[in-house]
Amino acid sequence: MQAEKCPKCRALTPAEGYVECGSGNREALYRCKNLRCEHMFSRSDSARLTENTERYSSKHGDTIATDC
Repeated sequence: MQAEKCPKCRALTPAEGYVECGSGNREALYRCKNLRCEHMFSRSDSARLTENTERYSSKHGDTIATDC
């Protein structure tokens, strides 16, 4: 699992796990370790994209914010 920077506070955050979408896309789930932030976000695993997968952004480091 690869660590990513939190989009809110830029703290280095390790992945907590992966989720497999119905389209075949795999996303890494993150929860910021900064106690003042604790932002949750996910990043798509571009190595596992299939021909049926639609991306939300053309940028490699796109962020999908969650409200869980």
